[in-house]
Amino acid sequence: MSNSTENVDFINFTSFTNDLNVTNDSYVGNVTTTVTLFETYSKELLYFAAVACIVFVFIGVPGNFVTIVALLKSPRLRNATSAFIINLCVADGLYCAFTLPLAASTFIHRAWIYSDFLCMIFPLFRYSNAAVSLFTVIAITVNRYVIIVHPKSYTKIYTKVSISVIIALIWLISFAMLAPTAFGVWGKFAFNPEVGTCSMISVNGKSSKTFIYIMAFFLPSLVFVFCYSRIFWIVRKSERKLKAGRGLKKKEKGTNFKLNCFGKKTEKSESERKKKQSKDLKLLKVILVIFLAFVICYFPVIFVKIFKKEKNFPALNILGYLGAYCTACINPIIYVIMSREYRRAYKELFICINKVNSVSETRTTRP
Repeated sequence: MSNSTENVDFINFTSFTNDLNVTNDSYVGNVTTTVTLFETYSKELLYFAAVACIVFVFIGVPGNFVTIVALLKSPRLRNATSAFIINLCVADGLYCAFTLPLAASTFIHRAWIYSDFLCMIFPLFRYSNAAVSLFTVIAITVNRYVIIVHPKSYTKIYTKVSISVIIALIWLISFAMLAPTAFGVWGKFAFNPEVGTCSMISVNGKSSKTFIYIMAFFLPSLVFVFCYSRIFWIVRKSERKLKAGRGLKKKEKGTNFKLNCFGKKTEKSESERKKKQSKDLKLLKVILVIFLAFVICYFPVIFVKIFKKEKNFPALNILGYLGAYCTACINPIIYVIMSREYRRAYKELFICINKVNSVSETRTTRP
């Protein structure tokens, strides 16, 4: 009876390895096998993907680190939005430092050459870091929505305690979403030769992968559409009121030339309010560009994973991976290009570093 069972297992194992064209390292039970990945992919395409991953590491790790330090050092940028952006940079920095080197290695070797345990940890951290980034961008959007649409409630809602709780919940929910997969209840994290990496695979025909990819795309899209449409409507409404008020003032000036201090104060307060609103809208544009970059970068991978087109469109599959990886290093670039306040924070940081270096050099050169 035992011999027949062993023969059946051997036949099943042989057919499994034949189907996968065994040549590179992978693991099946206690037996080490080697599985060729990306067989239909050209060397040039895979080397391009590996080089892109390495470039993202060298941009993303220092870029996110510098942004964190610059925001912490700048007294003007100590607010709820900056706290969320720091959280975003922490998640993106960890993603660049941990996920991208392993991804580059997989593209170069056409195989997963590491342990089963790391094969489980790799997708867990990859998906959780992406979820943290996603939820943080949503939190920033809602924050901007509240400050523009409900400015009187802003200070009550965003206190130091509430901001800390929101950030803690972002990390907790991100990992909690993946807990069923991590424990093998709803799919599991393991090596998947079909997609060429360690990822979510089905267990008894069940996997959370499609659900998570759909949620990752449609949930933030809904939040952004709602918040931005409301903000746009409120801003347009306030602009109309402002124009109507100016028209009324002109009429009053035409009939009555009396000016008092109260009128001057009102004009000043209105200009200050308009200046503050303009500042908020500029920051809102930065967040909008971050979201649009997220949608553009994630769309190829969402399309490929939902419709399972990895084999049919190899270039699109690689583009999907690189797009998802790019989101972890692109945000600091957006801040530098679009926000004058963030550029100033970076400049102040480097000026401070240069001053410290010059002082230390002066001290060492003194006799």
